[in-house]
Amino acid sequence: MAGATPSEGEGRSKAVLVSVMAVIAVVGIGGTYLLGEKLKRESRAGWLLQADAAATQATLAAEGWVAQGSSIMNGLAVAFLGPKPIGPDDFADLAFAAEEWHTEFSLYTAAVARRVTRNQRAAFEAELGAPLSVIGKPDAPAPEVYESFAIQYSSDDLGLLRPGADLMTDPRMADVAATAHRVPGEVIMGAAYQGPAGDGSTTATFVLAGLQVTLGETPGVLVGEINLSDLIDYLKATHMPAGLHLRLAERDTEASETQSVLRPIFGTLDAHPNAIHTTTIRMTKGQARWSFYWDVLPDFQGGPPTRDRRRHAVGRRRRDLGGDADDRLSGPPERPDPARRR
Repeated sequence: MAGATPSEGEGRSKAVLVSVMAVIAVVGIGGTYLLGEKLKRESRAGWLLQADAAATQATLAAEGWVAQGSSIMNGLAVAFLGPKPIGPDDFADLAFAAEEWHTEFSLYTAAVARRVTRNQRAAFEAELGAPLSVIGKPDAPAPEVYESFAIQYSSDDLGLLRPGADLMTDPRMADVAATAHRVPGEVIMGAAYQGPAGDGSTTATFVLAGLQVTLGETPGVLVGEINLSDLIDYLKATHMPAGLHLRLAERDTEASETQSVLRPIFGTLDAHPNAIHTTTIRMTKGQARWSFYWDVLPDFQGGPPTRDRRRHAVGRRRRDLGGDADDRLSGPPERPDPARRR
């Protein structure tokens, strides 16, 4: 069998070289693509971590805002420890002064409820000059029960917590009053409810906070309405950047033996239609069990980093070091050719 001619061998060598170069090109393109996808995933993960951090900071701010409510409640309760009895005018002055204790928070309504047993009710109603009434229905007499927590003093004589209203006629307020009475020294927060706001023509979402106090020798509960609409406004103004969407819900763990039931407080239970990711953070305070759902939208911090944005960031960092980025990328300056001088 005759051997291959030089031209045939040269052709096969060229074919092998072309094949090798093609394989190298494919591997290079594939490797570049995989590296690009890896960088893309890492950039997206970093972007989501920034969103998680922003959500955590905003939730901590919400906890701090609520803590101011507890601080005010404790401050008001100190007045009941003194030897002088607190009268209606004293309480009104105290509640008014408390509005200036914190710049970002104030109780919507403050009131004092006295514990009244069934056999004490007639005497209390005679002292009050009116029968006990249902919360939100001042003309409806409260049913006779073993114990009532009747509002004695209030900073709002026309609101839900008006004098004579029995907290035990509203399940959410009854839980707060009864629990605060049993657990001295701790501010108890209850479930959210809708109540009149402003001049009464609009409604807002509130929670009731309660703290045990003593009215002379009679046990009672200091209560305060917290307007959650103020909390949302505070977060929007200070801790909610564009692209971070809040949904707030409360968990009712007693509604079911197997699972908690969620009720929306602000927004809906469904994620925002454009949500890319949702961070969930829970907070518990007394009877209040809240879930903060932070939906991350595509425009958070301008969106996930893209290839052009990463290049821009790299170039910006290089320019920050001094000089022009393009000069450094092009390598050292060329030396002049001595022959050209001549």
